[in-house]
Amino acid sequence: MLARGAVGHNHLWYHRDAIEVFLSARDARGMIVHVEALEAYARAEPLPWSTLFAARGRCLAAVVQGEFRDGLFEDLKRVRAELLSAGFRPFLAEVDDALTACR
Repeated sequence: MLARGAVGHNHLWYHRDAIEVFLSARDARGMIVHVEALEAYARAEPLPWSTLFAARGRCLAAVVQGEFRDGLFEDLKRVRAELLSAGFRPFLAEVDDALTACR
């Protein structure tokens, strides 16, 4: 349906919600597919919103895969601060859990 010409917000929300579904299924590869799709959709005109949710998805996918790379803890703290600043409190719990896992 998206490929047939849906309005912009449908693309953004679909991929954000798909990231959430794959996160709840602990499917990091599925998360990354939708992170990349979200980034690709907004590439021509990056949005702070899409950039934030893509960063969140990448960080959480790394945690799901057990890839605690250098800088992941700092990236998660930055994502958490941006979510909090933007008022996206419903998306904090998973980030808080990931921060705990990184310690």
